[in-house]
Amino acid sequence: MRSGAILLAVACLLGAPACTSSAEHEGEPTAEAERARAEGPKAVIEAYYQALSRRDYATAWQLWGKEPAADDAAFRRFVDGFKDTELAIAEVGQPGAPAPVADYVHVRVPVHIEDLRSDGTGSGYDGTYTVRRTVDDPASWHIYEGNLRR
Repeated sequence: MRSGAILLAVACLLGAPACTSSAEHEGEPTAEAERARAEGPKAVIEAYYQALSRRDYATAWQLWGKEPAADDAAFRRFVDGFKDTELAIAEVGQPGAPAPVADYVHVRVPVHIEDLRSDGTGSGYDGTYTVRRTVDDPASWHIYEGNLRR
C-alpha cells in the first residue's frame, strides 16, 4: 500500500490530471471535495492529503466541512500551517464501523502520514481521523477531528 501512496504523490508532483485542482471559483465547492464527500470516509482522507500535496488548500479546507470565504482569517491560518510542507503522503487504512452520534454518523479512519518540509526534513505520524456525515445526507462526509502523533 505504501508504494501506491508514493506513486500517487509523485504523480501529483508531476501534475497528473487526476491531481490538478479544479477550483474555478472561490467559495464554490471543488469537484475533488464533492467527489470525495460522496464516496465516503476513506476517499475524504485520501483527497485531503492529495490536496495538501498539490497546495490546493481550498479543497483541503472544504474536506473539513468548511468554506474558505466563510472565515477568511481561519482559512489563512490553516494555509499558513502548511507553508513549509512540500509533500504529505498518507497511507490510509480501512475505515472502522459506522457509529451513530446524535444526527451524525461517525467513522474512524486509521492513517500513517509522512511529510517532507522545504528544509529537507520530514516526520512520520500515526493516528486516526474521525470523518462524519449527517444522517440524512450520505454525500456529506467531512473530517470532524484528527488525532495524530509522532
